[in-house]
Amino acid sequence: MAYFEFQGKQIYYEEHGQGKPLLVLNGIMMSCRSWAEFVEPFSQNNRLILLDFLDQGRSARMDGPFDQALQAEVALALPEGYGDSVMWLDGVAYTGEVRNGNLIVTAPDGKAKTAVLYKYDGSGIPTGMYLWSLSYNGTAYTATPETGLEDLLTYHGFSIRITGKSGLRFKTGISASLRAALTAAGVNGYRLKEYGTLIMNDANRAQYPMIKGGQKIVESLAYGLDSSGRLQDVIFETVAGRHRYTSVLVGIPASQYKTQYAFRGYAVLEKNGTQVIVYGPVVVRNIYGLAKQLIEKGSYEPGTDAYAFLQKLISDADAFDKPTVSSGNAAR
Repeated sequence: MAYFEFQGKQIYYEEHGQGKPLLVLNGIMMSCRSWAEFVEPFSQNNRLILLDFLDQGRSARMDGPFDQALQAEVALALPEGYGDSVMWLDGVAYTGEVRNGNLIVTAPDGKAKTAVLYKYDGSGIPTGMYLWSLSYNGTAYTATPETGLEDLLTYHGFSIRITGKSGLRFKTGISASLRAALTAAGVNGYRLKEYGTLIMNDANRAQYPMIKGGQKIVESLAYGLDSSGRLQDVIFETVAGRHRYTSVLVGIPASQYKTQYAFRGYAVLEKNGTQVIVYGPVVVRNIYGLAKQLIEKGSYEPGTDAYAFLQKLISDADAFDKPTVSSGNAAR
């Protein structure tokens, strides 16, 4: 265990991985242990630094009262079926603690407009989302559940586009009836302005938030006004009353077939002249793993063009794992 001294008191800290320093700070009622599930991804390409403030975890105790002037807690009553310890404020993840049926996190300031929880099945597949609108009065947040917007964006899997510009396809769904209401009179005062997909190399998520307008992000518009002012409205398919729209990551070189890419849907809503962005769950895949999965499931018959395409994709990716043998003379 590592410590340093601050104002005569011992502060506990941890370091994981190597690379550019990434300092992660605790909120109220947190400790270094609160970040356990994030240590591995955050430290893959960074020197992750965690520390316990005074009165937290393994650090020393404070002599006087704790000042919360710069802290702002967000407390959400967990809906039935929701038990994840991560709350997403305006698309950014914060790990919290469950107390008396409420998930509580500490926001960095009073600017958050939305809070979202995601529900997952036993395999870690997202199966639902619940949205709250947030208001801050200068000292505390009030969270209002937006029940009419439950499951606004849903995950509907990946596929590989084989014809045309091949690539990794991600599908997001939105209720057809809810979309119709949001583009007409509105729901809970909200009206729909646009929706689409965000994509980024998953290795970058440890350093850059996956939000619209963020760094290292590729944005794909499915509904809304494009840069020329033209309305885009692309629906891939409609199943069980939900419109599904897609985004395809094309032009992936063979050297990156095994690279993990993160995808998430987003929707821009407007209420009383103010826009908020609501985000779907982040889902990560690589085209190599999906190709192998499709082959193993027998999705395509051997001998077909699609089967041959997937087999070549797999072999091309594996070729990059083989060591290169040089036939030149060794230097002496």
